Amino acid sequence: MEDELILKNIERYIHLEKEEINLLFSLLTSRTLKKKEFLLRQGEVSKTENFITKGCLRMYTIDGV
Repeated sequence: MEDELILKNIERYIHLEKEEINLLFSLLTSRTLKKKEFLLRQGEVSKTENFITKGCLRMYTIDGV
């Protein structure tokens, strides 16, 4: 199911051959966050792209001026 959602989103922009799809999915990892768990904490730098397949995330900043 998750693979289908990601592939459907990607194919809105480009067409992938079967071998390219297999390569793509071999590079992806799945991660589940619990309620109120952080994807990133203050000072961390994101080294990945994230695709939400179920639920939603909240983003906020605190302006320390």
